[in-house]
Amino acid sequence: MVDVPLTTNLLALPYSILVVEVFTNEDWNDALAFYDNDGKALDLGGIAFSMEARHAVGDATALISITNNPHDDTTGGQIVISGNEFHINVPLSKMSRVPWGSYVFDAVGTAQGLQRVVFTGTMRVIEGVTR
Repeated sequence: MVDVPLTTNLLALPYSILVVEVFTNEDWNDALAFYDNDGKALDLGGIAFSMEARHAVGDATALISITNNPHDDTTGGQIVISGNEFHINVPLSKMSRVPWGSYVFDAVGTAQGLQRVVFTGTMRVIEGVTR
C-alpha cells in the first residue's frame, strides 16, 4: 500500500466546540477562521463540508442541514468557504420554521476518502418577538 499525501488541511483542522444562540426572526450568520498552532491560516479549499442540527443526536430528522456544495440548493442554507474561513448562512426563511428550543449540531469535512468531525456544538433557538 502506498501512502498518498493529503492535498487538503482536513486533518490539520483543530476540533472545536461551539455554543450558539440564534433567534427565529433572524438570519443565522456566523463565521469561524482556522489557524495552525503557529498562527498560519489553514486553507479549507478542497474539503466538502456538511452540517446538521437536531433536537437530539438520535432524532431521525435534521431541522437544519447545510453544505458547501454549490449544486445543493435543497438544504435551505449554505456553508461558504473563503480561504481559512467557514461561514454558516441560514436565511430567515429557514430559521423562522425552526421551533424554539435546544439543539445539537456538528460539521463534518470530507476530502480524499477521509471524513472528520471538525466541530460540534449546542444551539439555543430563541423565539423572536418582532415579526
